[in-house]
Amino acid sequence: MSDQPQRLFLIDGSSYIYRAYYAIRHLSNSKGQATNAIYGFTNML
Repeated sequence: MSDQPQRLFLIDGSSYIYRAYYAIRHLSNSKGQATNAIYGFTNML
């Protein structure tokens, strides 16, 4: 085992998801589900 402590990164992404949802309009998948928030959030990470 490694002697280094394990790290855990937590991201409070609610403001990023909100911003991405309204910044990228009319982005959806083939079923019509909105994907703009997911796409924008992952790009910000």
